[in-house]
Amino acid sequence: MKELIRNILKDQRGVSPLMLLIIFLPLLIFTTTYSVTTTQGVTTYDIDLQNAVEVSARAAAQQVTDDSQASGTPRIHTANAHTIFRQELARNMGLNEADLTPLAGSNIGQPNYVFIVYNTDVTFAASGAELAQKYVFSYGSLTNSALFPAGNPTSFVVSDTDITLGDVGAITTTLEKPAVVAVVNADMKRAIGTDPVNMSRWMAVRLHY
Repeated sequence: MKELIRNILKDQRGVSPLMLLIIFLPLLIFTTTYSVTTTQGVTTYDIDLQNAVEVSARAAAQQVTDDSQASGTPRIHTANAHTIFRQELARNMGLNEADLTPLAGSNIGQPNYVFIVYNTDVTFAASGAELAQKYVFSYGSLTNSALFPAGNPTSFVVSDTDITLGDVGAITTTLEKPAVVAVVNADMKRAIGTDPVNMSRWMAVRLHY
């Protein structure tokens, strides 16, 4: 019996392959489980961020002025669109609406975003539909400025942290009708681990009429 046990534990080279399997199998299972769980966690948060940006941008694009709607040529109320975008972003990401700081239990840090409203012309500027306005929320500070496209259609270049006029870049979108474009950048907490994952997602929503 003792000889049988020795044969199981050792072969001619020292340690039995069976013994190595017994030792390392639990470690292999733990490593695989950790990897799969982490991937699922990151993917879930990625979907959450994309969904929040999409919902917020679509809600913003619906802020059409009454007079432009009545005329059959809808234009987006610039300030209202930004307000709704920010409100929806906060609601869908578990953030404080006032300053976009995370609420208790939120999986995201305070985001940065760039949000543009583009209206193709100034026909209804008097009622709030400005030609093109850019809002930048960066590290808790909000600024906005007017943009002056050369004509319509107009192209924008989208990066992880900015949206600019132009047509040369890795990601571009060309707008021929009133639209909003947004990019949101934020640190997402991992399901497992301590280091956050930085993610950026963008969305362009055009009016169709």
